[in-house]
Amino acid sequence: MKSHKLWVSASFLMLAALLLSTSLYAQRTTGNGNVVEQERAVGNFDVIKVQKGIDLYITQGSPAALTVKADENILDQIITRVDGKTLYLDVQGSVRNARAMDVFVTLENLSELHASGGSDVFAEDGLKLKELKLFCSGGSDTRMAIEAETLHCNTSGGSDAVLSGKVNELIVESSGGSDFDAKKLEAVKCKIRASGASDAWVFATGEIDIEASGASDIHYKGGAKKISSKASGGADIHGN
Repeated sequence: MKSHKLWVSASFLMLAALLLSTSLYAQRTTGNGNVVEQERAVGNFDVIKVQKGIDLYITQGSPAALTVKADENILDQIITRVDGKTLYLDVQGSVRNARAMDVFVTLENLSELHASGGSDVFAEDGLKLKELKLFCSGGSDTRMAIEAETLHCNTSGGSDAVLSGKVNELIVESSGGSDFDAKKLEAVKCKIRASGASDAWVFATGEIDIEASGASDIHYKGGAKKISSKASGGADIHGN
C-alpha cells in the first residue's frame, strides 16, 4: 500500500512538471521575421545592464539616444528602462527564433557595463573614458575599442571579451572558463588574476602583476620592465 502511494505521488509530480513545461513552452513567443525599428525616449545614464540574449551596440555621442530593432511581434517584450543612472535592457517572457533583438545606444559617458545571459556587446568604433568597470558573465560576448585611464574587467561563466585600444591601468579578474583577449589593448600597468580554467591575453609596457591558478593560462607581451608572476594548480604563464 505504501509503495502504491509513493508511485501515485511520483506520477502526479511527473504529470505536474510536464504540464508546467508545456504551459511555459506555449507561452514562448516566436519571432515573425518582420524586423522593424523603434526609437525610444531615454534619460541620461552612464551604467548599462544587459541580459537575455540582447545584442547591444554602443556609440559615444550626445544627446543620449536609444533604438530597438527586433521582430515586430516581440518589440514590446524588449524592456528598456532607466532607473537612476542605470539603463536596464531585458526581455520579458520567453522568445524563440527571433530574427533580431538589437538595441542601439548613444551615450556621452559609460562608467559601468554589465553583460550576462548570452548577450553580445559591441563598441568597436571606440570609447574615450576616464574609468570603466566591465562585468561579463553567463556566456556573454563583448567586443570593445577603448581609451581610458583605468579599466577594471571581471569575466566569468564562459564569457568572452575582446578589447583593443590604450589604457594607463588594466585590472583583470577572469574565472569560470572565460576568455579575456586584450592583446591589442596596450596598458602601462596591468594586474591580472585568472582561475577556473580561464584563458587570458594581455599587453603591458611598464609593469605587470600576474597570478594564475586552477588550470588557467595567461599570455602576456609588451616588454614590461617590471614583472611579477605566480602560477599554481596546473596553471601556466607565457611571456613573449
